Amino acid sequence: MLEQLEAGEVQEIHNDRMPICLFPKLEERGFPYETEAMEDGSAKVRILKK
Repeated sequence: MLEQLEAGEVQEIHNDRMPICLFPKLEERGFPYETEAMEDGSAKVRILKK
């Protein structure tokens, strides 16, 4: 799905926990991201398409 984004678009996901296995894959593919830990233990991740 990320490959279909236009440059500058952001994909936001809400996960039930911090998706630590996803981060190395995003880094390998050159997708910058931001994370936000939520009080309930879930996490929001914003992924940017360069």
